[in-house]
Amino acid sequence: EKKIKIKVKNGEDIEIELNENNEFIKLTNSNIEKVGHCFLYFNNSLQVLNLPKLQKVEADFLCYNKSLKKLNLSNLQEIRDNFLCWNNSLQELTLSSLQEVGDYFLFRNNSLQELTLPSLQKTGYGFLYWNNSLQKLNCPNLQEVEDKFLKYNTSLQELNCPNLKNKKIDGFLESHPKFNKDNFKDNNIRSGIK
Repeated sequence: EKKIKIKVKNGEDIEIELNENNEFIKLTNSNIEKVGHCFLYFNNSLQVLNLPKLQKVEADFLCYNKSLKKLNLSNLQEIRDNFLCWNNSLQELTLSSLQEVGDYFLFRNNSLQELTLPSLQKTGYGFLYWNNSLQKLNCPNLQEVEDKFLKYNTSLQELNCPNLKNKKIDGFLESHPKFNKDNFKDNNIRSGIK
């Protein structure tokens, strides 16, 4: 492994770690506030990413990365489509300021077991579509979801989305064996799984 520190004028240093093939495995940059389409689109070696000032991410963010295990984007507020779409190894995710996500958010991830998104208000199509290992989802401010929300999840034990308004959506926890749609009529979503 090689460690590189880049001194930035009027900003914090950028830290990069490379593997033996000179591929990114860790990136810390406290200066980035927005990234455009296809940020590290085909990168498959990055394992740790820390961009604490990032506020907005356009489509296809690390779309094909399958190695990322830890992600800290604590100031991120908005994510467009295909966020880590094919990543299946992410285990730790910090998105405490996230308010809106586009389609196919962590579409193929099957490693996250617990997720708290305290500021999330809206999700796009296919939110954690293939995730079958998520056991706890806490989104206290979530109001609107698109179709195929956790479509193939069968492991969810605790769901906290008390402000969810649109409940008649196609594929909402469709595969969950214990999800009872009759208990899903009131605003207390915690009662949906028994």
